[in-house]
Formats: sequence, structure tokens, C-alpha cells
Amino acid sequence: LQRQFGWTLLTDSSTVVRRDNDSIVIVGTHHDGEAPFPHKINLPRAMAGVDRRSFVIMLQHDPSSWDRTILPHTNARLTLSGHTHAGQIKILGLRPTMLIYKEDYGLFEKAGRYLYVSAGLGGVVPIRIGAIPEIVVFTLHRNSSQ
Repeated sequence: LQRQFGWTLLTDSSTVVRRDNDSIVIVGTHHDGEAPFPHKINLPRAMAGVDRRSFVIMLQHDPSSWDRTILPHTNARLTLSGHTHAGQIKILGLRPTMLIYKEDYGLFEKAGRYLYVSAGLGGVVPIRIGAIPEIVVFTLHRNSSQ
């Protein structure tokens, strides 16, 4: 169905987005979860042919993959995740997902590499209390020092 919409599915694969002399590599991976969630990622296949000097944006559903797999085994500068739905409930700044995930919602940085975990639009059950659904728009700028 997704292909019928004209979308390119990146399942342990990558694509290059070019603009003039610049390029960004978008790498999409299978789910890299911990039990009870599936662990289907094939990172060598996903990163095949990706130059270590490339600017890489990694798409990975489960944010726990960032520490476990993405940071130690890739050069991805930005990882985009979801999975937690910001807990679907947020009361006084507290979310149930904060008890399970180190990075459960928002922007995180380690050594100049970033993870953004989106609350997304849906959820396990069709209810949200204080955890507002979101569509995130990123604007990337060239680092003038490079």
C-alpha cells in the first residue's frame, strides 16, 4: 500500500538526496527493538555503500537503538525515531515512557550526533492526555566551518 502512494520504503537500505554539489544519505532500518519488540535490523545491509564521510540521517523506529546500535556502529549524524508516542500521557511533565527509555521524547545529543524522538500522530490506544501529537519539520543548514 505504501508503494502505491509513491513512497520509497527504506528497509535496511539507503537513498541519496542531492542538491547542487551537496548530498545527504537517508538510511532506513528494520526495527531494532529489545524484547518483547522485534529485532530485525540488518545494519551492514542498510549501510552498504555509504561513505563514512557522508552526512547520514538514520530512520529507526525504536529510540533505544541509538545507544545500542547506531552510535557505536554507524556515522549517522541525525537519527529520527518514534515508538514511544511520548507516553501518550503526560502529567506535570512526567510520561510513563520515561521509566523505560533513556531517550523517550524530544531532542538528544551525544558528541555532536543527534536523536529526535517524535510523539507522532497515533498511538497504541486512541487517547492522549497532555502528550500532544506532532508532525516535526527539520531545517538543515550547512556547517560553515567544514
